[in-house]
Order: sequence, then C-alpha cells, then structure tokens
Amino acid sequence: AAGGQPASKDEILRAADVVTLHLRLAAQTRGFLGQRELALMKPSAILINTGRGALVERAALLEALGEGRICAGLDVFHDEPLKPGDPLLALPNVVLSPHNAGQTPEVIRDGLVRAVENVENFLAGRPSDVVVAPVR
Repeated sequence: AAGGQPASKDEILRAADVVTLHLRLAAQTRGFLGQRELALMKPSAILINTGRGALVERAALLEALGEGRICAGLDVFHDEPLKPGDPLLALPNVVLSPHNAGQTPEVIRDGLVRAVENVENFLAGRPSDVVVAPVR
C-alpha cells in the first residue's frame, strides 16, 4: 500500500543512499556486510551502524572508507571503546559516537523505573522479568 517492493540485499545496497544496520550479532549476521557488499554501494552512500561492530567486516570497512568509496556513521565498533590511534579516528568521511545512540532520556528513565520495579518484585517475592541466580 505504501509502494514498497521486495528486494534482495544486493539490490538494496546498489540503490540505497543510506544503509542503516540494526541487527543483533549472531552467527548468521557476523560479517553481514563485507568487501563484496560494500563494493556494491554507491560512492555517495552512507553506512550507519548502530547494531554491533562485527556486523561489518572491519578490514573491508576500513578499506572502503580509506578509499573514499562510502561515508559512515558508527555508534558501535569491533573493539569498544576505540583506542587512541585507531584508523577510524583519522578518517574524514566517518562520524563516530561512543555507543550511545539508544541513550535517550526516555530510555534511561524507563530503564531506571524497570530496575526499581524488578528490585521491588524480588524483595516482595513476586515474579520478575530478570532472573538472578546465585554464584556457585
């Protein structure tokens, strides 16, 4: 109804101006974008990764960015936090944030409320959505 059409990952990568990743890291998603996939992207494309660093193969990402083939906005990295001297820090076509894209005031507030509710439930002997197991 909105005019969308099914497309393969390759078709999306070739056509998209912006590719944004919001995947969980699992065996099936590790290296979701590698050298082949990044080469399919338009030279003007922007890759945004707020999922997990390992969704994109690091060497392929550094190569694509270093050659100026794409731009990127990264909130997640293979190793966090980034160390001084990391090649990503020197690239002019990448914007980096310290893995806090989801840290809105609402998320922080709701997380704190949920933590207090879980403690109250635990102390009252009620079920909780968090399981605490003693260390043995």
